[in-house]
Amino acid sequence: MVGSNETLFPIAESILATFCETVVHVGDVGQGHKIKLVYNSMTMGIAAVAAEVCQFAHRLDIDLVTLRSLVSRGSTNSGIFQHFVAFLLGEKPNALAISIANSAKDIECAVRLAGESAVSVPVLAAAAHKLNVSVIAGKGDLTLPHLSRP
Repeated sequence: MVGSNETLFPIAESILATFCETVVHVGDVGQGHKIKLVYNSMTMGIAAVAAEVCQFAHRLDIDLVTLRSLVSRGSTNSGIFQHFVAFLLGEKPNALAISIANSAKDIECAVRLAGESAVSVPVLAAAAHKLNVSVIAGKGDLTLPHLSRP
């Protein structure tokens, strides 16, 4: 995600393409940072919901394999949810290596940008709160899928 003027983007793209799988021009200088914050906040918001759903299912003795099968068929399916279930079932113990602390930082930056831009994001703010509570509880160094543990 590169913010650049149209003239300089091809130069930046040729350099970045040597070590980036995908290089996308997203607008003028500064837009790359903004779109990354928006994208990351969506990811962390979905992660907060997926984590709670996994905990909720556990409390109700719902089989995660069955839940995954149903979710996989619907429009609410997400890579985050799939990674969390694979982590909980022991299929991918190293799924999503991002730390809870880094996730909390990312969504907090996005919520702050929204506030500075006079955009109301109460759901993202709630997700940020959930991540921050985990950090305060000493879980910041754990990877994001640990959020889904009961």
